[in-house]
Amino acid sequence: MGGERITSRPGGGVQVAETGRKLFGKQRRETFLEHLAATCNVKRSADAAEVTVQCVYRQRMKDGAFREAWGRALEQGYARLEAMLLERAARAEPVEVEGDLVLSEEPFDRELAIHLLREHKKGLAGIPRAPQPALKSAEWSEVETYFIARLKALKVRIEEGKA
Repeated sequence: MGGERITSRPGGGVQVAETGRKLFGKQRRETFLEHLAATCNVKRSADAAEVTVQCVYRQRMKDGAFREAWGRALEQGYARLEAMLLERAARAEPVEVEGDLVLSEEPFDRELAIHLLREHKKGLAGIPRAPQPALKSAEWSEVETYFIARLKALKVRIEEGKA
């Protein structure tokens, strides 16, 4: 189920060992993003890429380029959903999606789709979002200092409330 890595043997030579996890490399990222663009479904897309949902969210959190690609994939997914809704409204019959990817094998929830599109359009109508920088790494001492200061401020507020 996991990936493989080559290790050296104690007595010399090499061996192939199972790693127990699959790396989220270029091919798996592309597979995930293709499925996300087709389905707007993170779980199904992660399954198609043979990785966990936690893996893709972790990658999204730490990799700005992947986060941007994710956003573009969702934009494509919303465009497909909108086109499908328009076609269904015009033809009043189910729409078949061309290609290898199918939007859903489950019954189509028209009301949910319309609700999601409305919410998406509201977001687009607002102020354009600035690109989010990648999360900054911090030393433990910085984290500790930050939280100690927050706890001291909380203590002051609590004591002021009792007075």
